[in-house]
Amino acid sequence: MLVGSLSLALLSNGTVQGQGSPTPTSTPDIEAMNAGLIKATSGPCAGMYELPELELCTVGFHLTDDVPSPGPVPTLDAQELAAQSSQVQCDGDGVSGNRVQVIYAHPPERNRYNQYLASFQQWMADMDVIFNASAAETGGTRHVRFVHDSGCKAVILNVQVSSSAMSSSDPDQMWNELKALGYNRTDRKYVVMADTTGYSLGIATKADANSFSIMKDL
Repeated sequence: MLVGSLSLALLSNGTVQGQGSPTPTSTPDIEAMNAGLIKATSGPCAGMYELPELELCTVGFHLTDDVPSPGPVPTLDAQELAAQSSQVQCDGDGVSGNRVQVIYAHPPERNRYNQYLASFQQWMADMDVIFNASAAETGGTRHVRFVHDSGCKAVILNVQVSSSAMSSSDPDQMWNELKALGYNRTDRKYVVMADTTGYSLGIATKADANSFSIMKDL
């Protein structure tokens, strides 16, 4: 079974990459952005990129026909936030058991946690709605089991990593620093909102749970 472990949503050059972006003025150099990743020719990551230290696979940075090139996306304004519920699915005490933990990772010289917190929480609520809507298409129900507070809003951790990790085109450095800080729990999957100048697209990882020891189903 393939299960997700680490994913990135990115802030870059003062903006968030995501929903509602205007038409970009340039197309990112995908080949250059993937230069720091290792192309796997065999094993569970064959045909993808391998992150051997983390025992993870990723398809790398890429564009698809139905997803536009990234452009600047501002924080949600007060009117947009008021019109939507930023609550995720409440589940127990919000911390016990297998959960998805959201992290805002930033370098020492830049911390925009307070500026983006409400938007992050709304985007996590949107993620939950999308998951459940997808499940409903086949008659099911599926929610993202976030770490959440008593008000059922996703908890966003404010985590500082090195400047070099946030400017590198290789996300492996940032992930290793997060791992060293203790964000490698087997009962957690991590969504990282990375405040970076090193790359400007999202990237996600997956692993074969039968081959990699650190994977655990939520």
